[in-house]
Amino acid sequence: MKQLAVCSFTALLLFSESCNFTTQSYNTGKLLNPGETLVSVGIGKREFYSIKTNYSVVSYHPYSDSMPFSVPDSIISRFDTTRNQGYSFCLDYRLGVLRTLPFGKGVEIGFHAEGPYQMDTRYENAANIGPAILEFDGRFGFKEKPIGKGLLHHNLGLGWTIGPWIDNGWYAEYAAGWEYKWLIPYANFRAELLSTKISDFDSLTESYSPYQFEKRSWTTRTALGISMHVPHWWISPDFLVPEITVIYPHYSAVSHYGVTYHIAMRWLNGI
Repeated sequence: MKQLAVCSFTALLLFSESCNFTTQSYNTGKLLNPGETLVSVGIGKREFYSIKTNYSVVSYHPYSDSMPFSVPDSIISRFDTTRNQGYSFCLDYRLGVLRTLPFGKGVEIGFHAEGPYQMDTRYENAANIGPAILEFDGRFGFKEKPIGKGLLHHNLGLGWTIGPWIDNGWYAEYAAGWEYKWLIPYANFRAELLSTKISDFDSLTESYSPYQFEKRSWTTRTALGISMHVPHWWISPDFLVPEITVIYPHYSAVSHYGVTYHIAMRWLNGI
C-alpha cells in the first residue's frame, strides 16, 4: 500500500493542474501517532456543468431578383446550461510526525489527490472536466477532551493546492470528531483562497503576455461524516467513512453551491 501511494503520488504530481478545489475530506479531527500512516481511497458523486449555445433564426430576407433564395436576417442566441452527475476519485496519504508539540497532540502531514474536477464553464465549448487536483497540508492537533463516554479530537489544518498557472490555492481547515468505541462522527470546515484561473481568451496574439490575472475568489467547504472501524481481514480496509460536503459560494460559474456525497476505504499502516 505504501508503494501504491508513492507511485500514485508521483504520477499525479506530473499530471495535476488545478484552478478549483477538492470535495472529499475525511478529516475526522483525530491525528495519527508518530510513524503511523493512513492511506485512503475514496469515490464520490458530484454535479458537473457545461454551457452550450443554441442559435435561432427569427426572420429572413424576402425573395428578390438579386436574391432568389432566403437567407437569415436576424439570429438570436441562447446559452443553455447542462448539468450532469459524475464520479470523482481520490487518493489520500497521511503520516504522523510529532506526538505532542506544538499544541498538545502533535502534527500530521500528507497529500490529497482528487479528480476529475469542474473547470471554467463561462465560455462555450470550454472544457468543463479537468484532471486531478493535488494538495498538501499539515494538521496541528489540540489536546483531546473527554465528553460523555467518548473523546473529542480536533485539529487545525493549513495547506495549499497546486495551481495550473503562476500561483497556488491556500486554505485553513478546522476539524472536530467525537470518538466513541468504534465510531467517530465528525465535522470540518475549510476556507480557501482559490488559485488564479487561466482565461480562455488569453493568448500571445491577443494579450502579448502569457500571464493574464483574473480576480481571485474565496470559497468554503463544510463536511459531515462518520468514521467506522471495521474488522480487518486480509486486504480489507480498517475504516469505512461515508461523507457529505457542501461547497459555497464558488462551486462553479453556473452554481454558487454544490453538494457532494462520497465514501472512503482507509488502511492504517498499510495492508
